[in-house]
Amino acid sequence: DAVVAMQVAIEGFNATGARLRLPLYLAMQAECLGDVGETEAALAAVDQAFECAGRTGEHWVDAELYRLRGELLLRSSANLADAESSLIKAIEIATAQRALPLELRAILSWTALQTSQGRANPHKLVEETLARFTEGFDQPDIIAAQALLAR
Repeated sequence: DAVVAMQVAIEGFNATGARLRLPLYLAMQAECLGDVGETEAALAAVDQAFECAGRTGEHWVDAELYRLRGELLLRSSANLADAESSLIKAIEIATAQRALPLELRAILSWTALQTSQGRANPHKLVEETLARFTEGFDQPDIIAAQALLAR
């Protein structure tokens, strides 16, 4: 139901001629599509969001788009290197934009990939990023980071 509702909402939004925040809405749609296993459609929504951001110059959501792209590529049978590259790009963009919550979210996704591949323990990066937070300790990503470090 959420996928259909998001599609209807985005179509209605487009009908108004508005474009502000469309990349965010497309990212939300992609996340919903990914949650129901529609990975290809989700990746198409992410591509559409990047294209829209390129047209409007609205790049504040790019870090989340790259993280989402990486997560979706991991769910599909796509090239693992492409997924990792997207997650690293998400971290780089979030860091450059000083978007600490998006940086932590991207780091958590990258850490999960590293752990699943049996690579070196990347938890130090999670710990260093988490230490920079001064508030919001009840937020889901912070709670997930704390739980990861506690394990």
